Amino acid sequence: MAKAEAAGTADAVAAVKATADKAAADVATAIANAADAQSKAEDAAGVASTAQQKAEQAISDAADAASKAIDAQGTADQAASDAADALRRIGTLEQNSVTADQLTTKLQELKNSLLGEGGENESIATLTAKVDAYKGAVNELYSAVTSVELVESYAGFSGITNSWGGNSSQGSNLGYWANPLTVNMIHGLITEDSWFGDEVADVDGKKEYKKGTDVSSKDEASIIVRVNPVNADLTKGTKIVLMNSQGESLENFVKVGEPKRFNKLITTRAGEKTGLWQLPLSVADGVSQEAFDEATQVKDEAGNVKHVLYAVAINNTADSKADAAADRYVVSSYDVQPNYKEFEPGNDFTFEVDGKQVSALKNRYNVANYEELKWNGYGPAAEPIMEDNGDIHKNVTTATDDDRSGNNLIQVEVGTKFTVAKIAGLLNDNAVAADYYYVVLDKQNAVESGVSEINAWKSYTIEGLNTVTPASKDLDLIVKSESANGDIIGFRVYAVNKDGKLLDPDGKAFYVQVGNFITGEVIANLDCVKKLTEAKPFTKQAGVTYGEWTVTDKDNIAGSGTLTISDADVKYLDEKGNETTDVSKITQVQFPIDPAKVKDDATITLTSVLKKDGVEVGKVTATITKVLPKTFPAEITFLPKQEITDGSGKFKAYLVPENGWTITTTSDKGSVDLNNIFYDLDDNVTFTIAKAAKNAKNEDIDVTAAKTGAGHHVVNIASAFINSETEHAVTAVYDYGDISCDIDKDTKQLKAKKHTVAYGKTMQVIFACWVRANTYSWAKDKQPKVMWNAEGTVVQGADYDLAHVNVVNNYDAVRFSGTFANLFTKKYFTPVAGSAHLTVNGQVDPYFTVDVAADGKLTFTPSQTENAPTADHVETLEFKVTDAYGHEVLQKFDVTILKPAKK
Repeated sequence: MAKAEAAGTADAVAAVKATADKAAADVATAIANAADAQSKAEDAAGVASTAQQKAEQAISDAADAASKAIDAQGTADQAASDAADALRRIGTLEQNSVTADQLTTKLQELKNSLLGEGGENESIATLTAKVDAYKGAVNELYSAVTSVELVESYAGFSGITNSWGGNSSQGSNLGYWANPLTVNMIHGLITEDSWFGDEVADVDGKKEYKKGTDVSSKDEASIIVRVNPVNADLTKGTKIVLMNSQGESLENFVKVGEPKRFNKLITTRAGEKTGLWQLPLSVADGVSQEAFDEATQVKDEAGNVKHVLYAVAINNTADSKADAAADRYVVSSYDVQPNYKEFEPGNDFTFEVDGKQVSALKNRYNVANYEELKWNGYGPAAEPIMEDNGDIHKNVTTATDDDRSGNNLIQVEVGTKFTVAKIAGLLNDNAVAADYYYVVLDKQNAVESGVSEINAWKSYTIEGLNTVTPASKDLDLIVKSESANGDIIGFRVYAVNKDGKLLDPDGKAFYVQVGNFITGEVIANLDCVKKLTEAKPFTKQAGVTYGEWTVTDKDNIAGSGTLTISDADVKYLDEKGNETTDVSKITQVQFPIDPAKVKDDATITLTSVLKKDGVEVGKVTATITKVLPKTFPAEITFLPKQEITDGSGKFKAYLVPENGWTITTTSDKGSVDLNNIFYDLDDNVTFTIAKAAKNAKNEDIDVTAAKTGAGHHVVNIASAFINSETEHAVTAVYDYGDISCDIDKDTKQLKAKKHTVAYGKTMQVIFACWVRANTYSWAKDKQPKVMWNAEGTVVQGADYDLAHVNVVNNYDAVRFSGTFANLFTKKYFTPVAGSAHLTVNGQVDPYFTVDVAADGKLTFTPSQTENAPTADHVETLEFKVTDAYGHEVLQKFDVTILKPAKK
């Protein structure tokens, strides 16, 4: 690389010197013109003595502006603009001391001095041309290639074929690496005269192959190089050759094709100008292997053959007008080894008919005692040789591996094309390029019913036969004769190598059956819950076999990317929707599909191939769109009168204490089964209660109902939240199971997952205790009447007892209704000692204090005995009871306070 860069730099310096010398002469001329202009400007300024000093400065400014414009490679237009500005400034100065006529005269003289007698256009054009020439020369120098580095060899079929590298300590011939950069170029000359298309009669467009001419097959062999500067454009005015260390070009043997920028080794974010270029290489036309080897190989002192190594030599200033540019080459290191790879013709070929490989197509192997042929070791050739004759050897043998008589016929329709495509040569099973092909009738095997079969075939109009076609193009065949319906027709395909040798000595046959092609289509949505498509109209054809319904779609099918449904598993329905196997009664169809295998919202198309007697006679499709449920399968409904207000979504849930209803053992929490509030709950529903518990940080958290089976959804709530007041939002989610399928974020593959849907309506719950469901009333005439007395007498007795309070419980009337005292007796709650008081108008115990015993008996003790009330009045007996949760619940009852009786 050091020698290559030194050579490129010396050339660049010489070119810069030549261009700079020329530019210097132009600058000197421009400066002389500017000096002359300055002198005349000074004369003009002398006329106006009062402005002389300022005028001289203005002229100096003008000259300096012109000089700077040239030095900076500016345009003449800019220089003219500066001069015009200077003129305007001079005019302003001279107005102070000269007349208008004098000013006009002097300005014209100065203008002529600066722009020339010929006027503005001529002088500006001349100066512009000089500046543009100077800029062009500089741009040439800036974009001229200054270095070339070898990177890789490259082939279109296999990409990088030789990553240049090795052990640098080993050294090499003029290179830095142990291994040369080899470039294998496929090339060959046609070895015999021949025609393709004369194998059978009546073929149009025969192709001639002449001995000694080039084989048209060219490999996409290339070299990747990196050049500096990166803005160098190798597509314009560039000559590229391979050059040996003696400066001799290999251009008569190796041609360098059109360079193109190479970006396959860099990211797509890289800019267009990377300095990487792909240089296609090919053997020059008419060059034989022997001539190429003679030019690119030498023998050392011991008689050993050595490959000459070459450099890539680039001259991208070949179109420059500079004297030294034509021979200015920049070279890489001498490490390129061009190799002539002799063209090898294929000895077999393959093709498709309507997408089916020839290996799957039917032929008539040995039906007419005709043996299919293939090349032996003496082939391939332009024509088969059936027997040895002296030095001429038989070049064919029986193709025992081409027995395709057991394969199925292809079904084709009259007037509808069927296509022969993808003609590809094979060389020992490796792909090679084919050149041309054509299709004829398989006459040698038309033996059914004697000669009547071949006569029938010949009578049919079949478009596309007997036409030589480039291997790169498809060939459409169309049977146009209605009389061909129901018949079987054989065809034979011949194909040729690029050098005129046949790919197969007698071609390859395939057979079709002519008849109407059965088609049909079903379009339906997949019910992901039922795992079955909706029933859609369908008519099943009698007398044919329906193949598996299958689709391959790796983007939308999980796992292998293929979904297959046996026709036996497809549900065929009669007009009443009942399954039936009677083809005559089938009116609808449904397809069982596991939604977990199909991507969400995807549309897939299942295909079933119809066959009759082993022949494909039709194809029907089912286009299925996966539709996930977006709502609950049914509304969540309340049991009658469970809502506080019908339709409000609000309800009270009375919780059962975990340790029972009595106060014997206090319960820290209670539970409620939502199945006792809602009707016929589904186990797939999940209920969540908002802010119904505390975490370790004393933060409100949500509570999820526990599923205990058979539709039971039990909510466990801490006693602190069972206050009969707070509303908690209730949300419900329905889990449809693993019916969703989408890309997994970790594996990047389709994966089944749960599909859940939120309930669309709002609900709220209040967690209540049974005590809050009580309503009370004194038995008739049993409301206590307590008379004030001055003696301080305690009032108690049978009339002063909570046994006279009737209790009605709206939650559990059987358990909790009765009398208030009875609730004490059953230990459903107990009075809180010291909590009882009589209140009225905000006053507490104005006449009596009160005590509530554990059996419900009341004791009234006077609180003052000096001033009696002047009238009877009602006060409120208030006291607290403790329930099973440890809640202290305030109870209130009316009590009448009587004034003292008259004596």
